[in-house]
Amino acid sequence: MCPIKHGRLTSLVPALFLLMTLHGSDASCKEIGSPVQNEFVIQLPWKLNYEAAGEIIAQSKGWYDSIGVSVRLKPWTDSVDLMAQVVEGTAELSAASADMILMAHHRGASITALGALLQRSPLAVIAIDRALKTPGHLKGKRIGYLPGHEHFLRIILNGNGVPLSSVQFRLREQDYIAALQEGRLDAIVGFVSSEVEELSAHGLSPHFMPAYKYGYHCLTHVYFTSTRALARRESEIRDVLDVTMRGWRYAFSHPVETARLIVEKYSTQSSMHIELVGLRTLKYLAAPAGCLECIGTMTKHDWEKTNALLKKTGRIKSPAALDGLAQPDFLEDR
Repeated sequence: MCPIKHGRLTSLVPALFLLMTLHGSDASCKEIGSPVQNEFVIQLPWKLNYEAAGEIIAQSKGWYDSIGVSVRLKPWTDSVDLMAQVVEGTAELSAASADMILMAHHRGASITALGALLQRSPLAVIAIDRALKTPGHLKGKRIGYLPGHEHFLRIILNGNGVPLSSVQFRLREQDYIAALQEGRLDAIVGFVSSEVEELSAHGLSPHFMPAYKYGYHCLTHVYFTSTRALARRESEIRDVLDVTMRGWRYAFSHPVETARLIVEKYSTQSSMHIELVGLRTLKYLAAPAGCLECIGTMTKHDWEKTNALLKKTGRIKSPAALDGLAQPDFLEDR
């Protein structure tokens, strides 16, 4: 997932991946659906590529229309504040990482999390030096990161016995590939579905340390709404989210068809290869045990673990109250 800006926070994902900023197209930034009275807006956390495959499939197959809801898909742009879009009522639904949602809730945002697409974070520490295989090998190294990812590094390093003082933190250069090749950086924080593929496309053999393997447990691409919208349009929200998850299951089960649709209609400067790699990576992160019917599930324990991570890294002084934040059973009876 790509950097996601919401609230004045930069998300993990991504909610969003960097690769598509290099291969995207104007079509990927255009909204699907025309504004109508009482429409239902889904503010996407990125553009119209594989990261919105569930919504694209549901829209293209007429599944939103079949439930009687006029859905408009609104791609992310630099000026979009995801949290504000939902809290202020501009959009009924959006998605972000669990830690960003929890922090916004901690700061007073009236939002409710409804279902998580990705059970594992797509974040990773990535290097082209094959000797850097585990966090323990990062001592004395220079790591490039994007704003918002510092806490991820702290968790990975602290949790694996690497003193923060032993690592040099540097903002990532735009041309991170050259920085790695020329030795200005030893590793970067990136996404397994984008930077790893980008490095491979340049003939390099990247090694990555996935977040979920080294102590960073955080649901990602978590769908959320405002408490006001939930009280007013709960039935519609439930139906739309149900259909969206159906779209994701279809996209993951039919990757070639989905990738072709995206490349031909929405992200014309992308490629089948890029979209297929993205879809297959997201499928693994969404259903690591292979259960596509389980997509969208989350538990209170998931949120408790994220709460503990935020407390441990000092991003919140005390654990946030979880009451009213998440509805783990929202999709239970779909």
